[in-house]
Amino acid sequence: ASDLKESLSHQQSGDQSGQLHIQLPSPTTGFNLKNDVKSFVDSSSPRKPHENMKAQIEVIPCKVCGDKSSGVHYGVITCEGCKGFFRRSQAGPVNYQCPRNRNCVIDRVNRNRCQFCRLQKCLALGMSRDAVKFGRMSKKQREKVEDEANYVKQN
Repeated sequence: ASDLKESLSHQQSGDQSGQLHIQLPSPTTGFNLKNDVKSFVDSSSPRKPHENMKAQIEVIPCKVCGDKSSGVHYGVITCEGCKGFFRRSQAGPVNYQCPRNRNCVIDRVNRNRCQFCRLQKCLALGMSRDAVKFGRMSKKQREKVEDEANYVKQN
């Protein structure tokens, strides 16, 4: 891969017609053109800010159960499981009941044992159908996510 990067970066030349000529190494050198070119393009272009923020968000565990998060869903950083659970709970009338004292532990292992307490935790954290937001995060929101991601990385 590094040989291809060097070849691409050192053997590019333009002519008077404005066309770019790239001299590739021979196929016998054993590189995978598709992967090596993708690697070259990926490494030569800076990450987009939204990709950087997504990576930072994914470092922070799900606020509901502590599992690996996949993004901000319904206004809260959650995993796919909690996102789907909340979506289903909002699809129609539900009558969840707690078999214990309404203080069940909701974590990755126990999250499916009590729908009532899981939904209450989702709501207490601020999950809401109305919290679906399109567009960019405010500077304050970005800074909060960055601070939390840095804290999680350090611990």
